Amino acid sequence: EHERETAGTTGSRRGGQEANAVVARAREYEAAGDYARAVDCYLQATSAQVSDPGMLRRCWSKAGELAVKFLDQDRALEVVRAAAGKLVGQQ
Repeated sequence: EHERETAGTTGSRRGGQEANAVVARAREYEAAGDYARAVDCYLQATSAQVSDPGMLRRCWSKAGELAVKFLDQDRALEVVRAAAGKLVGQQ
């Protein structure tokens, strides 16, 4: 019976683990002051990795926020445009 209960949650659990891995990696880069890599990591999050739409939106928003704060103006503009496009496309 336990096998049946866990069989249905394996996919969502795996998606959650991938999402956690994406966010954890981005946070590690952020903590190390490697904002360019953190931004790339947050921006590259996809619905295939992150099943929670709210978390996905937070990743893309965080990419834009960090880019504006820590990256040069040209790169920040690229990131904000990319993040905005992803956010609008998700609605």
